[in-house]
Amino acid sequence: MKCSILKTQKIESKKWSGGETTELLIYPNTAVYQQLDFDFRLSTATITDPSSTFTNLKDISRTLMVVDGEIELSHNGEDPVLLKKFDQSSFSGDDNTQSRGLGSDFNLMTSGKTKGEIKGLTVLQSKPFYYRLSSKLKFLYIYIIKGTVKVDCDEKNSTLDSNDMLEVSDCRDLNMQFMADIEADIILIEIY
Repeated sequence: MKCSILKTQKIESKKWSGGETTELLIYPNTAVYQQLDFDFRLSTATITDPSSTFTNLKDISRTLMVVDGEIELSHNGEDPVLLKKFDQSSFSGDDNTQSRGLGSDFNLMTSGKTKGEIKGLTVLQSKPFYYRLSSKLKFLYIYIIKGTVKVDCDEKNSTLDSNDMLEVSDCRDLNMQFMADIEADIILIEIY
């Protein structure tokens, strides 16, 4: 098992029709987002336009999780669904997706046989949170939205600050422990 800290503070944000987006990771690292030749992509976005249309991404599966604010999503003209902190919506990149509201979100995009799930949670101050890592995962990513979290990964302690991400590869069955000195919000990204 290998654990690596990825610092994301230096990554450049780009404009999109509804605000700004920041690509945190694309896999494989030779992939190009515009060519849609990735297995998976992780990104954050800030929605600054009260009403926007999402980019059509043929053959891409998307999961969007709200991390701040409230965002209403509607796919293909269906009734809108209101998403609040840690609520998520999974949809096809082929969908005609409209958003209303302002906020920030976390995005997982997958293609082909690659599958993934995201889970948002708050690690309470001085109260350990345990996560059971599975050997069935190809990768686990832990992204820190806010706060500082200490992670015990295979008897190696790592400290992650806001916007840092821990990558765990060559996964095996074991328990991981998360501790926060002050309340922290994190996202677990499981890639199969």
